[in-house]
Amino acid sequence: MQRRINFQLPYVCKKMKKLILISALLFSFNGWADEEGLMRCEIKSMGLETIEDGQPKSFTGYEDSEKVGDTLHFTYQISSLTKVLMMKITHPQNEKSLNFTGAYGFINLNQNFSNTFTYEGKYNQGSFGKDFIRINSYGSELRMRRYYKSDWQGIFVRNNFAQEGIYYFTLDCRHSKDLIDEVYETISELHDQKFPKEN
Repeated sequence: MQRRINFQLPYVCKKMKKLILISALLFSFNGWADEEGLMRCEIKSMGLETIEDGQPKSFTGYEDSEKVGDTLHFTYQISSLTKVLMMKITHPQNEKSLNFTGAYGFINLNQNFSNTFTYEGKYNQGSFGKDFIRINSYGSELRMRRYYKSDWQGIFVRNNFAQEGIYYFTLDCRHSKDLIDEVYETISELHDQKFPKEN
């Protein structure tokens, strides 16, 4: 469980607010304002499996966190200017709940394999294709696959090493804004820049 520390430093806070505002304005004009794809995903099932003193224990999830029936938002976008692919899944109604993000730069883009682009970083990996998406970071993984037109399904898994446990939930997703083809084509252009075809 994370704790938030609230520093009471008015002068520093004012300066930080100005810095954040300026940064937000800069980002809004440097390519981060590119359109964002959106899927609304319903949690269909979930569970938490642990073991203690050699005995398995099963739970339905975490307290004050996401639950079966909740709607999560999966968003994705890429900036042709900054060349960064952003993907994240969040719970829009519960700030204490899930917020899992993957950010992948041009330097981490690998060669295309089987119509899926992959990114490989030191501590995280990502994949983006027309039929498959993956975020893998620090012991957590989200895998999503298209199963019909713009409908996708997915599974999220988190390894809890401290408690010797695994937490998971499954998703059924519908696009509110489908930009899979557009993002794929932008990554394809960046891929061809990084790995030009030999004549």
